[in-house]
Amino acid sequence: MGAAVPNRATTKESTRVPGTWLPAGAPPVRVSAVDLVPLPGGAVLLAGGTGTGGAASAATAVFDPTGDSWAAGPELGVARQHHTTTALWHGHVLVAGGADTASAEVFDPVARRWTPTSPMTTVRNGHTATRLRDGRVLVAGGRGALTSAELYDPHTGGWTATGSMTDARTDHRAVLLDDGRVLVVGGLLPTDDSAAALTGCELYDPATGAWTATGDLRQPRAGHQAVLLFDHRVLVTGGDPVLAPDGSFDPHGLATAELFHPWIGTWRPAPPMPGGGRGGHRAITLRSGVVVVTGGTGTPRHHTALAFVAGTWFTLGRLVEGRGAHAMIELPDDRVLVAGGTATVGEVLIP
Repeated sequence: MGAAVPNRATTKESTRVPGTWLPAGAPPVRVSAVDLVPLPGGAVLLAGGTGTGGAASAATAVFDPTGDSWAAGPELGVARQHHTTTALWHGHVLVAGGADTASAEVFDPVARRWTPTSPMTTVRNGHTATRLRDGRVLVAGGRGALTSAELYDPHTGGWTATGSMTDARTDHRAVLLDDGRVLVVGGLLPTDDSAAALTGCELYDPATGAWTATGDLRQPRAGHQAVLLFDHRVLVTGGDPVLAPDGSFDPHGLATAELFHPWIGTWRPAPPMPGGGRGGHRAITLRSGVVVVTGGTGTPRHHTALAFVAGTWFTLGRLVEGRGAHAMIELPDDRVLVAGGTATVGEVLIP
């Protein structure tokens, strides 16, 4: 799965079995629905999230991969859940929105402090935030049936409205394509008393600020994941339970996967994930090109990890703790860190 990791004095060589997970310290706060973002020097930041009691959290934590240790970071100015956390080009980190707030703030890793920046033009939670090639951040959608989108300029600290999506959506996924466009995938269309999963997808062109509809997913998805592959296609996996096109229903979620071909704008089936359906999982593409999927809803799915390599799925070692709605990131030493999802410990995948 990548280059071997240098030995650590604290880890016996006999425990370093490729494809297995090892504990990596206990974060000082237990939260779910969070992201992990890189900081200069290899550290990783976790900020905000939903606490074990369901309330928004202002706590932050920093992971040091040299010793696999966690330390509390400076608190956010505003407690946040269902917000976004985005690494900016210059090493700073932008957090935006959350339940009942349009506010945003920026973390300076050198000064180790959060500073308020301009608020978004509207309250957003359950939205997406995507860093564009020019360093701006595209924020789109959110709960409340939002179609609107806006751009954050880290040089000015200001937000400007951009074109609106063709469909309102929340809890969708957004992927920066190799040509600089942004693909948004599926999500939920909120109504007065419920929310319906969507098949619709659309593309944002930063050059024009316009959205255009593209090919629909083969089945509605929310609680899914979407990642860019090295061959320019986009892999979408799983999702919350919905009735499948063949009439089948997995209460744990969807096991199916699809591949988007950006040059023709269509979705085609990919091999389903082994072991059954899952939503609330996490997926990332590693620097090696391997896609790693971890956790999700249901037992034993929330303990399992998978790798997608050249169109084929492989089962990795069992997670130390089951988790869903967690965060995952590749570390500079090629290990993969997972944390959050209300689990008590972080853990790392040995490459």
